[in-house]
Amino acid sequence: MMSTYKELREEFNEKVKKLRESCKHPITTGWMDYCWAPAHYSGVEIKVCSICGAIVEERETSKNKEED
Repeated sequence: MMSTYKELREEFNEKVKKLRESCKHPITTGWMDYCWAPAHYSGVEIKVCSICGAIVEERETSKNKEED
């Protein structure tokens, strides 16, 4: 029986959820800019787990902080 796109997406999302719940995030990326859409920077830098893809740490970028 052929699966529908919706069924495949739900199955994938459930597997990712289980992976992220069990992952200890042993390997992370370096700091990188977070974009909410392509080329739309949020003013936040993030570190992402290389195993499960979860954002494990974030910080405000110094270039976007208001200066007094």
